Amino acid sequence: MRKAYLDGMRGWASLMVVLAHVIRGIAAPAVNSYEKPWLYFVSDGTLAVYIFFVISGFALSCGFFETGRTSILAQLALRRYPRLTLPILASCLISFALLETGLVFNHEAAIYAKSAFWLGTFFGFTPAFPDLLRFSLFDVYFSYDPAHTYNSALWTMSTELFGSMFVFGCLALFAETYLIPVYIASMVILILLHSPLVAFLLGMMLANAQTKSQWFREDSAAKTVSGFVVIVTVVALCTWKKNISGDPNIMALVAALLVTAVAQSRTLRAFFERRLSNFLGHISFPLYLVHMSVIVSYSSFLLITLPEHGVSRQATVNYMVLTTLPLCIVAAILFAPIETIAIRASRAFANVISNIARTK
Repeated sequence: MRKAYLDGMRGWASLMVVLAHVIRGIAAPAVNSYEKPWLYFVSDGTLAVYIFFVISGFALSCGFFETGRTSILAQLALRRYPRLTLPILASCLISFALLETGLVFNHEAAIYAKSAFWLGTFFGFTPAFPDLLRFSLFDVYFSYDPAHTYNSALWTMSTELFGSMFVFGCLALFAETYLIPVYIASMVILILLHSPLVAFLLGMMLANAQTKSQWFREDSAAKTVSGFVVIVTVVALCTWKKNISGDPNIMALVAALLVTAVAQSRTLRAFFERRLSNFLGHISFPLYLVHMSVIVSYSSFLLITLPEHGVSRQATVNYMVLTTLPLCIVAAILFAPIETIAIRASRAFANVISNIARTK
């Protein structure tokens, strides 16, 4: 059963990623007025990514814990590659079209925004269609190069795919009988390796606990208060330190605490099930995939054009921020049907493979 509050959390996390790129990647280096502590949490893109990972571990395993059917795992595993890859390919095709038509301005904009460290690093290569296909279908998962990417947001996809398969493999091989020792052994190994896959493990453990524990089914004011305390503490840490940590173990733990805080409180879950959260959840993956195309084209164009017409640096950056966010949302809405097609195609693919396997 799909859990709406997880989609809502994923939606807000996607918005955090966009804000991270617009504010921390461009606006803050360009003008000091965007270097404000109150913006640190809402633009913490790394934390948002780890929230994605924890939610993926949770969402991909909860169906198994609710039913105990390993057939669910096989279906999900077969769907995963086409489910991710078709939207990835579409987003890279958009970038390719922008490059081919001369509508990418990130290098010039990076000079103006003092963002050579980030905005200026994209598209330092000659695009080619065969190269695009190889990147979208293979390299994005198995040989990702940040200096040779058609969409810089895709650095997470390798972790997303391998993390998903890690979850499916653990559940399929050990089911529920041996999961406790598997949890312990996996946790030790992944922590020692400083692997982001620990976030998927924590998400899977949380799904297991929520499904099997009566404690999660009981609501109380104390649980809501404790959830608020966790959220406020994380926001305070982000505000104080700007970035909590670059260590995958710490980021995974903080993200898992946030997801747990919401999962254990009916009041907090209700917020992430509201209409706005629901909407952001619906466009979360499209928003994540298309926002960089908006930034390297439209946003970058503003940064190099408005100053030529006498607009001040502060006003230029303000206008870029205020118009980029809604445009990214519009682009995500337009992209959403592609994700719907990918979901249907991935299910059809899984059904075909399953039918072939049953007939042999």
